[in-house]
Amino acid sequence: MVVGVTGVLLAAGSTAPSDGLLSKLGVSLSLFDALLLLLLLMIPIVIWQIKTRWITANANEWLLLVENGKLVQSGIGLTVFKGLNSVVVRFPSFIQV
Repeated sequence: MVVGVTGVLLAAGSTAPSDGLLSKLGVSLSLFDALLLLLLLMIPIVIWQIKTRWITANANEWLLLVENGKLVQSGIGLTVFKGLNSVVVRFPSFIQV
């Protein structure tokens, strides 16, 4: 056995632990565990992005979906998925007399 720089007994052929925060806390993560943790942390963000991009107009509202300056969809009471380059406009559909 070899005594490492930090005073920890190491098995023959092993290397000293890195000086990262996780190793100081005594936590060791494999690459798979780190990727799984990252995926689990990103799930709420992805769900939030999807929920905020679904745009619904009420039954008394027009909805216009414009992408790159061209009208893609329009109608009363529509539900659309707004892309990154899209603009959505909602306005009332009642007639003022």
